[in-house]
Amino acid sequence: MRDRVAIGTVSTKPHHWLRTASKRDVFLAMLAGASLFGIVAFLGLQRFLLTDPSGDALPIVVVAPLSGPDAGQGEAMLRGAQLAIEQRNAAASGTARRLVLTPIDETLGGAAVAKAVAASGAVAAIGHWSDRSAEAVSHSYADLRLPALMTAGSSPASENPWVFHTLADQVQETRFLANYVRNIVGEKAVNIVLEDDARGRALADAFDETLQRFGTKVLFRWTYAPQGADRRTRLEEIARDITGRNVAGTLLLLGRDAEASADLVATLRIQGVRNRFVALRDFGTAAFIDQFQRRWNGAGTAQAALNGTLITTPLLYDTAGPVAQNFQAAYTEKYQAAPDWLAGEAFDAARRAAEAVSPAKSLEEMRRAVRNRLQAQDRADAVFATLAGPAFFDKSGRTSALPLLGSYDGTDLVAAMTQLSPIREEGVSNYLGEITAGRALYVNDRFMYKTNVVYTGVKVHEVANLDLNGNTAAIKFTVWFRWRGNAEPQNVVFTNAVEPITLDKPERQAVDGDMNYRAYKVKGRFFINTADVARSYGTQLVGLSFHHATLSRNNLMYVSDILGMGISQRRQFGDQLRADRIGADAGVPAKDGAVGTVSDMLKGLNLGGEDSPLLAALKQAQVLAPLTGWLVDRAWISQEVRMRGSEGDPLFVGFGRPAPEFSVLAMAIILKPDAFAARDVLSHDAFLLIAVFALVGSVLAALLDRKDRGQFWRQQTLGLRIVCWPLLLMATANLALDYSLRNFTGAVTGNIVLCFSMLWWIVPARLLAVSLERFLWVPLERRTGRRIPNVVRMASAGVIYAFAAFGIIAFVFDKPVTSLLATGGLTAMIIGLAVKGNIANIFSGIVLNIERPFDMGDSVSINKISGEVIDMTWRTTRIQDPAGQIISLPNDRVSEAEIQNMSRARAFRVKGSIYLDPSYDPATVRAIVMEALAANSHAICEIADDDPVVNFVGIECVNGHWVSHFTAALSVKKGPHRTPALQELWLALWPRFRAAGIDWKQFEAAQPAPARPAIQAAA
Repeated sequence: MRDRVAIGTVSTKPHHWLRTASKRDVFLAMLAGASLFGIVAFLGLQRFLLTDPSGDALPIVVVAPLSGPDAGQGEAMLRGAQLAIEQRNAAASGTARRLVLTPIDETLGGAAVAKAVAASGAVAAIGHWSDRSAEAVSHSYADLRLPALMTAGSSPASENPWVFHTLADQVQETRFLANYVRNIVGEKAVNIVLEDDARGRALADAFDETLQRFGTKVLFRWTYAPQGADRRTRLEEIARDITGRNVAGTLLLLGRDAEASADLVATLRIQGVRNRFVALRDFGTAAFIDQFQRRWNGAGTAQAALNGTLITTPLLYDTAGPVAQNFQAAYTEKYQAAPDWLAGEAFDAARRAAEAVSPAKSLEEMRRAVRNRLQAQDRADAVFATLAGPAFFDKSGRTSALPLLGSYDGTDLVAAMTQLSPIREEGVSNYLGEITAGRALYVNDRFMYKTNVVYTGVKVHEVANLDLNGNTAAIKFTVWFRWRGNAEPQNVVFTNAVEPITLDKPERQAVDGDMNYRAYKVKGRFFINTADVARSYGTQLVGLSFHHATLSRNNLMYVSDILGMGISQRRQFGDQLRADRIGADAGVPAKDGAVGTVSDMLKGLNLGGEDSPLLAALKQAQVLAPLTGWLVDRAWISQEVRMRGSEGDPLFVGFGRPAPEFSVLAMAIILKPDAFAARDVLSHDAFLLIAVFALVGSVLAALLDRKDRGQFWRQQTLGLRIVCWPLLLMATANLALDYSLRNFTGAVTGNIVLCFSMLWWIVPARLLAVSLERFLWVPLERRTGRRIPNVVRMASAGVIYAFAAFGIIAFVFDKPVTSLLATGGLTAMIIGLAVKGNIANIFSGIVLNIERPFDMGDSVSINKISGEVIDMTWRTTRIQDPAGQIISLPNDRVSEAEIQNMSRARAFRVKGSIYLDPSYDPATVRAIVMEALAANSHAICEIADDDPVVNFVGIECVNGHWVSHFTAALSVKKGPHRTPALQELWLALWPRFRAAGIDWKQFEAAQPAPARPAIQAAA
């Protein structure tokens, strides 16, 4: 029969079920209710953390081509902006306004775009790829008082205080390219193929005017219409004209539409044009490469056709710093595609707008705050850290950033071997000397440094001797340099080397025309964990970094040789595209029925995280073979600019002197312990869900324990704690670490980990102590009916917590516990000797409670001490004797003594002896005694149910006289009633003997030595 829970007699259905349900069913119902409450709490907490608690989310408008031939550009812009907003929302506090993107298709036309922007209620706007769209909507931003960041568009800067241009003016960019082609490339013959529109003609004129300053002019110009059915025919005519005239020199290609530009390059190459191509940033987008792959059907590969094309670009990922590297990794992981410069510009614009959002009450105030924040970025000491480097807006709202020069190596856009950077130092006066020395150029009305780009690669062969105490590791690697000119890039300083390392004799070297190559094999010890990067606690950052010993970033810049290291992601795309195109040519359709395009292939490739090419190369090389217990978690190679002390060098000391900024190349590997970790399989939301459910379960257990409901509920609540406490500890630890890694220093994170590491010992100890209480002491109290002394409970719990403390010292603080154990043992021995008597009494009391030879109120005889047990403590047993005195006996003496428990018997037999003159008839005497026994008054003693017995023993000689010996036996229920029972028997016999003529005097007179008739009792 199941154990029922008596709840009440209410007749309603829920109460009826509770009244009749078993404890198990009630507990399961409580768990279901707690689970439902946990789900609601989780959803509410998620809404509080991820949404705006004070109102709806704030929209930021993204105006981009979402349809038509430039839809690929719009997709890149949306992706970059979306990633910036997601990162901002994830890093924002729970009280910050959440941001969302509102995309608007700019191909709808200026009026429709302006109307959609006005209806959006946005706090800021970013975007525009089309110049017409940007110019048509620009005045609307002023009318709406809506700050706008133009991520593209070549329209000149206006006096509109609400519009900010994040890219350089393309006219200035074209002049910049003309300077580079003439003075760096050294080209003296240039021709132009341009779109037949106002923009194309303006850019061509700017390029021609710049060349004429150096005595060079454009020889030929060809125009084409970017749209129309006859576009390809016109492009083929241009190609035949170029080849027919044997036109020499460089061809500047001007185009805006990705499809038309790709068609232009493909047609020229297919028709046999082999001139060098140079172009503006429009030819450096992922959409252009996608369209070029679609269009290419010539002999050879598309990579070969595009190889060597020189373009200007706002951003090069191989020369950018860690911020851009992190963006590239996050973008690749999220979208399974490598980002182009346009995605990076949209990311920067969205980040700028998001960081400028203030907690103002009204939309107008927030828009004004964003505008003011952007306007404040108007000078060199108030820059914004973009992916390409620090930048600010000039007085006309145009960015201060200058374009970089990239060159296609296949379909990979890598940094050109020489870059131009502005000379900003006010104290530099010897510009002519800098130009004469070949270190500077006069470009676009300003002097600029010629910066040598050195492609640098690192291949790690082995990581060994990881010393966590010394914070060092031994690394064996090969480093190589590829550069042009007379620089000595191998003269480097390893910033984290334990001892100085000099690159003396190269292992390999080569010269290919004006290209130099040196490779060095190095082995040394390096300090670990020297970079402040986000990583899980317990992991170790192993790596190396170096910069040139004397040349600052103005003269030399290291960039990672991703092609030489074999870690180019876009090259993997190209290999996949070639394979699919070959299959398509053979009649085999690509995946999803599409001919292999870049956008199609990117969707099926996983290039982030564990499958990154660098990480795969390190695992294949087994760089951790000398180490045990460690795995490679992440790895990257990046370049950055780092400030170095001037050390008194006059080149860097004094007003207006260049800052001692040096180009640094770093290779880093994150090592993680070769052990299971919850964060490897659970996401942030999963930890949050577990924490909520574990907290709800813990609260339910605490509420149920507020009142003692019996052993069943004690077991259930203990089970809840055993399940919920470790889960709560695990989830909160990971959530706290994730938050700490984002917001606090490494020292704070270390202290948090230390606290949770101690809790992993304290919580199990607490659970063990509770289990001991509920499964040993409470059942023991129920069996014995006595309370276990608190000192016993405290002593057992103290032992458990002492072992937990030793575990914390040994495994958390990594300290030896031998001396503590020895000291603790000696202390315990001294204390034990001092209180050994009390300890013996305590454990004897435990034994007595377990065996229970007597209960409270029992009549016992211990060591000839008889009485009633009235109390039993952790040290003594108290007995009250018949006289009322209380006798305390130590428990160790009680446990060793012979114990007679007279309260445990069903009845106590009382036996008395009667001696009379032999002259009386035994039968008569026996009958009289039986009558007396039957007539017992029961006033004092409680007679048992056993029948009384009277026996005639016979004639005996007692004290020299012959007497008749009779025995009378009866039973009483309580031991102390034996004497009163005999007294009642005597009182009943006396009148009966007198009435029967049994005269005690005659007996006395007949005897010379009187022997009084007597009753002798025996138990």
